[in-house]
Amino acid sequence: MKVKRALGVIGDLHTGSVCAPWPEGIKTKEGVRIPPSCKQKILNKYLNQFFAECKKYNCDTFILTGDLIHGNNRREWGTSLMTPNLNLQLKACIKLLEKHLEGKKVVGVTGSKYHDSIDFRIEKEIIERLGGKFLGMMAIFPIKKTKLHALVLHGTGGSAIYKETVMRREALLLQAAEGRGDIPIHIDIRIAGHWHYFSHIHIDGQHILQVPGWTDWIPWKGVLSNYGSRIPHIGGCIILIDDDDKIEVKEFLYKRPMIADGIGEDV
Repeated sequence: MKVKRALGVIGDLHTGSVCAPWPEGIKTKEGVRIPPSCKQKILNKYLNQFFAECKKYNCDTFILTGDLIHGNNRREWGTSLMTPNLNLQLKACIKLLEKHLEGKKVVGVTGSKYHDSIDFRIEKEIIERLGGKFLGMMAIFPIKKTKLHALVLHGTGGSAIYKETVMRREALLLQAAEGRGDIPIHIDIRIAGHWHYFSHIHIDGQHILQVPGWTDWIPWKGVLSNYGSRIPHIGGCIILIDDDDKIEVKEFLYKRPMIADGIGEDV
């Protein structure tokens, strides 16, 4: 396969969660240091390994699918945070990404409202500080040097168990909208995050891609039911496009460190 475009996709970083990557060197203005835990350092290592793969494939563009920070985590009453200070979360997120994204094209969308600020669009701020373009809630855009079009969004609610059923339905509804002329172009690949789950369906000339996230299992009562199906996938994806505009998706998944649900002492 002769590759003419390579795009890296990063979903659900959740910087600020105790179950997500967190860089060294973050401290408050009073000088209080907030270091990563031993298991967060493992996630940092995975993130760096993924970016090394992106470099190997010469990724020139990166797509960020939202939830870059954990925010004040209002949905879970502010628990499991490294710090509730959004300025420090923003600083930490940029520190995790900036050295890898320097000189690259970056585009991104907003994530879930309960991980964002109620006062301003913090993900817009992060993306623009990284030199990128903020696309809002979702966007359909042509992929340069190809005849392909992508739809990017953070994602929506889905089935707790049969996730591919929801993905197949999305494909069917997109195709129906195209057939009616409601969407005047063909969407070749739909890219979403939110589920912290990797899956890829290629059917009827369309790719439906769910990208994994970078956080381990987060303790919240909403994910206690069907626990086995709620285990997150950790990693990222690279989208390769050849001279014939054929798409290949490569996933890079890593063993989770079991931060919050790990095996403790003998009982």
